[in-house]
Amino acid sequence: MNGGKFLQPGTVRLLQTTQRVASGQETGYGLGWDLESVTLAGQQMTTAGDEGALRGGNVASFISFPGRGLVVSVISNTSFAETKALALKIADRFLTQARPELFQPGKH
Repeated sequence: MNGGKFLQPGTVRLLQTTQRVASGQETGYGLGWDLESVTLAGQQMTTAGDEGALRGGNVASFISFPGRGLVVSVISNTSFAETKALALKIADRFLTQARPELFQPGKH
């Protein structure tokens, strides 16, 4: 998605940039994405993604890490599966052990 093959880079930036209400306050929500700041292996980074719920419990999480070339998706066949927590654990392990160079934004 960030490579420009399917969407123009400006479109991706809009999807992954928090919108503002009339007062100027940030919403924490891009165009279709929840935007959050998380800490993985002691480093602060931004995520863009969404979660699916069934009967009040998460059953799916899709989290991208803009500028790092990483996307993690977790799907469960049961509600209340803590898919977001699992997705963040997978990302942390991948970033710190399998691909530590992704800790440098834009260096992949």
